[in-house]
Amino acid sequence: MDILVCNGPSRAEFDLSQLDGHNVYGCNIVALEANVSRSIVIDPPVMEELVENGIDIDTIILAEGEAQYEPEGKPGPRFKNNAGVFGLEQMVKHGSKKIYVLGMDCILYEGDVLGNIYHGKKNFPAKVSFEDQQRRMFYLEWFVQQHPEVKFVFVVPDGTTKIHPMRSNNVAGLHYNKFKERLNA
Repeated sequence: MDILVCNGPSRAEFDLSQLDGHNVYGCNIVALEANVSRSIVIDPPVMEELVENGIDIDTIILAEGEAQYEPEGKPGPRFKNNAGVFGLEQMVKHGSKKIYVLGMDCILYEGDVLGNIYHGKKNFPAKVSFEDQQRRMFYLEWFVQQHPEVKFVFVVPDGTTKIHPMRSNNVAGLHYNKFKERLNA
């Protein structure tokens, strides 16, 4: 299974050790708490933190140059990229055809949708703004529409009843309990 682990607080209730043995890309410092194939990083200080803590630099994908920003061709202004969608982009580039996504909380209507599981740590001083979260959702929806050949499955906490709708046939939602069944199948 190809899995992207993002940094939304909703994933705090998911035991990441259950992902061992799968192709896991972790956003930012996920590699400090779980086994990942690749670390997806936007900011150089985050990369430095990973390396300082023993993560092999060859497993880190750092957004450099133009990759620091949302792609040209996306409608609207170009904002700074985020690790979640940059991670999806990297997984698509590496051949993933079905990607399970944990902790991408911009898709949620409930919970701490502006939070970050690492809020308050060294390189994560603040939550995102409501406007930034809306932009991320718009960017995410545009991105999945650009890749109709890839299935994006957003894994959400059990009991989640509503996520932001996306106008794309290649998107699905899945609760943690059903995801765990698939992991163990």
